[in-house]
Amino acid sequence: MRERQKLLLRDLLQTTVPLNTQEMAEKFACSERTIRNDLKVLEKWLRANSQAEVVLKRQPGVGTYLEADQAVKERLLGIFEDYQTEFEWQSENRQNKILFQLLMNQQVVTIDELSEQLYESKNTIRHDLKTMQRAIQPQQLDLSIEPRIGIQITGDERNKRKVLAQLVKKYTKNQDKEVYLAEFFQKSDLPKIKESIASVDAALLDQEASNTLNNIIIHLLFMVERIKKHATLELTATEKKLIAGTEAYAKSEQIAAELSNKLSIAFPKDEIGYLALHIASLQMNQYSGAKDSRNKIIQPVEKIIDLLIKNVSEILAVDLSKDLYLRKNLRLHLEAAIVRVISNFHIQNPLLKEIKYTYAYLFLIIQFILEDYAETNDIIFPEEEIAYLTIHFKAALERLNEHKQEYQTIITCDYGIGVSSLLKAKINRSFPDLKIVALLSEEELKDYPLKEAIDLVISTKEIKDLNLPQVVVSPMMETKDMKKLQSFVQQKETKQQTALFDLHDYTNTFLIEPQLEVSTKEACLSFMCEQMEKKGYISPHYKNSVFDREESSSTLIAPLVAIPHGNVKHVLKSGIFIVTLKEPLEWGKGKAQLILLLALHKKDLGLVQTKGIFTVLHELTEQPKRLTQLLEKKTQLEIMKALSTTKESL
Repeated sequence: MRERQKLLLRDLLQTTVPLNTQEMAEKFACSERTIRNDLKVLEKWLRANSQAEVVLKRQPGVGTYLEADQAVKERLLGIFEDYQTEFEWQSENRQNKILFQLLMNQQVVTIDELSEQLYESKNTIRHDLKTMQRAIQPQQLDLSIEPRIGIQITGDERNKRKVLAQLVKKYTKNQDKEVYLAEFFQKSDLPKIKESIASVDAALLDQEASNTLNNIIIHLLFMVERIKKHATLELTATEKKLIAGTEAYAKSEQIAAELSNKLSIAFPKDEIGYLALHIASLQMNQYSGAKDSRNKIIQPVEKIIDLLIKNVSEILAVDLSKDLYLRKNLRLHLEAAIVRVISNFHIQNPLLKEIKYTYAYLFLIIQFILEDYAETNDIIFPEEEIAYLTIHFKAALERLNEHKQEYQTIITCDYGIGVSSLLKAKINRSFPDLKIVALLSEEELKDYPLKEAIDLVISTKEIKDLNLPQVVVSPMMETKDMKKLQSFVQQKETKQQTALFDLHDYTNTFLIEPQLEVSTKEACLSFMCEQMEKKGYISPHYKNSVFDREESSSTLIAPLVAIPHGNVKHVLKSGIFIVTLKEPLEWGKGKAQLILLLALHKKDLGLVQTKGIFTVLHELTEQPKRLTQLLEKKTQLEIMKALSTTKESL
């Protein structure tokens, strides 16, 4: 297949609605006849490679689509979904250049001008503009096209700079960035900016620091260019208060003074303050400045840390209060995060998708806690920041588990202290999970004061009426004795891990809808919320909070699986509404077919039923065949059974 044909097949596999020939021709900048010929090629390829599992259907007046089971589509999609051709790369690169130009320019640009500059047809430029409009809408920017006047991006200056920074971040290598930036800025500006920063604080140019530090250079390039074009921004009163009199502001003033002399431009006070916010928002372990800024935000940081540790500990029934590493790491992250949140700086988290998928349960707990905090404090953490906090807590739980795996063990032996010590040495070498707390005789064991804390007694003869788990071994600790202890440890771990939970505690057959037929995500969510409201699980306000969350971030946690949820304060009683869709729906940047609407009280987050449902979802997404089988279930009872057994996990 040609590159265009591979992309066309990928689009057909991804869509749930017929594709119009005219739209496809417009997208690929070719004629409709070419698209029709491509479809013939795809039809032959599918017949030869899919064993008749996928059939290409054409419906006059409607469009073209693929008829196939979702599992088969997913298998084929795995081959093509990450495929990027030279055509696509050129399209993306061209769109980035157009977007960059429109964001930097104060004047309007016409389609004719863009067509001439880029040597592309007007239809291709129009298609690019549609794609760009969708991309910038989430940043509250608008691409306006006025007939006979031209094209312009309108919106807040701060949002424009945010999008500009995101464009540059796509070019991950420093060399690539400099080549890219050289197309839009004066070549002499970059070295002068680097010199000015180095003269004030060379640490900001430390190449061992992350790309976050290099964003200072990128930010200054944009700032200088925008000031030249008289496009400046204003700080809020809160932001001005945050950096007033700080070390970060002093350094920002020095950098601005250096650049004023080198570039012959004047820096407005608010632009100097904006640079100070960028410096203060860096990770504190990477940049030792902004200590005064830290003092101004230390109070809310400590409050948030206490709130997170207390609530996560209560929900998970663990004690994280003594973990000094957790407290230190949370402080380092939150001191910078609060500055970013207040200043509306975007932070990229390349692991966001994986964290939401792998640790969905823990992510949700932290999200709920921070939303509670936001109710009375004007600090709303985006999911990128929540994902980083999730990793810190997961690391703390792993540290806790390292100590939990020890089983308190006593050795009783009537052959004397020498044999007892030999047994202890052999057991310590082979079974580090068994912590030997005492070597006792049978008589001494009867009077041992801490029996309640003992997990196992290892003895050289059976002790009657012990009421404690015991393993009888020979004094020489033979191979068969080793197997006995190995069996004990394995049984103990299995007993701790395996957890059968009853989904009836949270749902029933009236809260399960198999094979629902709806055309949009909004229709699906409205149906689910209305059903839960009718049955008394949520108040009418819960629906709005569900839609608000979907607008701010996608609740898709894995391919075909979504867990929409709203504000817990609108939950009347905990419940889960489960829907399987007849056909998958567009859901954020992916598709969903198994939807679980979560309406959970915070007090119920720690229950085994809650942990279990998240673990079962993780297991389903790890086993696509099992997920496909669940999506094919026709009755409520079948779905209930499929979601009611798992191994407990975080």
